[in-house]
Amino acid sequence: MSVKESSVPFDIDRPLTPEEKAETEFYCKHDVDTAERLIDIRKDYLKNKINLGRLAGLDEVKAMGMTNAKLTAAMLKATKKPQR
Repeated sequence: MSVKESSVPFDIDRPLTPEEKAETEFYCKHDVDTAERLIDIRKDYLKNKINLGRLAGLDEVKAMGMTNAKLTAAMLKATKKPQR
């Protein structure tokens, strides 16, 4: 998937020109379309992460926000040990 960046700054303190508005709209639509495609490509991974979170007693949002290592630790009920 291509990465499109906007040349229009997000902190402009004036109304956008018609060209800037068109570029910003293209950027936003491309960003949403790319996010949808990425979610579709990764849907099985995301479903598995949610299911592992449920097995660990976590809600979906919490599980999705965890790294795989932290989710695995929660699943295994791991505890931190002091280092020597």
